[in-house]
Amino acid sequence: MAPRVTAIRREGLRRALREARVVVASEILRGTPRSAMACALLNAGGMSAHPTAEQNLRLHQPLLCLFVAACSTAGADASLSGACEALGLCDAPPPRAVAVIVLCDHSVGAPCSENTLAAQLEILLPAVADRPDSTLDLWMLGGSAARTRRVHHEVAPPFREDATVRALASSRRRFLSEARERLLAAARSQLVARPSRRSPIFEAITKIAMVGSSGSRRARQLVLVTDAREVSGIGDFECARIPTPRGLEAVLRRRRVLLPGSLARVHVTFAFADAGEVSEARCTTDLAREQRIREAWTSALRRSSAGSITFTDGPAQLHPERIEDQ
Repeated sequence: MAPRVTAIRREGLRRALREARVVVASEILRGTPRSAMACALLNAGGMSAHPTAEQNLRLHQPLLCLFVAACSTAGADASLSGACEALGLCDAPPPRAVAVIVLCDHSVGAPCSENTLAAQLEILLPAVADRPDSTLDLWMLGGSAARTRRVHHEVAPPFREDATVRALASSRRRFLSEARERLLAAARSQLVARPSRRSPIFEAITKIAMVGSSGSRRARQLVLVTDAREVSGIGDFECARIPTPRGLEAVLRRRRVLLPGSLARVHVTFAFADAGEVSEARCTTDLAREQRIREAWTSALRRSSAGSITFTDGPAQLHPERIEDQ
């Protein structure tokens, strides 16, 4: 590199810049770390002894900054698009779309109501809106698998390269407002019905996994607005004895529910599962029992290859980074 530094001192910065353009472009296109060496040339010292060089440096300082940023980016990821984004000349691609599914459990004593669902949507909808073409499906838990069904489907607005920032912001606000109202209206028609005493949550999850969603090729996040207390032929998690993980596995296998691999690429969150009192005080509960319920669910869901399993006593958070990792 010494001859090129000498050239800078002797012939001035203008000629060196022309040469550097060739070197940098060549190394970027080849995708090698040597582009960083070309950048070092542009920052070579010894210019202070030459007033003309200093004047040229001040004149071309913005261009030098662009060169250094481009070389740095190219050396890091060997990508012209990465360099373009680093310079602010190109927009970064929009975030990857996600598929979110919400199951509302409105059985006797369960937590899903219009208020809790609205609180959950306040968390999920903005995250969905920020990811073009993402989907959000709302399912209502019925007294049986047959009565459990999807009642509404939303798709986030697509990304438009020709849209202004103001137009995109307006589209996002409109989607958030209108989607919230449509989802709550779809749920309201179900929530006014008399709640069931059965909670076939295991079968509902199996049905959702079988039916999938419009984003079935994507990893998904399944949000269960439920107390996790199954009441069905599989078990009574409210008042009866909680089966051991091995015993529950045998029941699920016999009924062909939550089969191994059925929840691959699905992240499961139990929302508003606050371990409260059993409905109508039919029986008592304690923390030890609630722990056994969660252990039973965790074991069954892991057997089904769920990506992650979490419990929260409030609205679930969307974790797109988990979804995108798969």
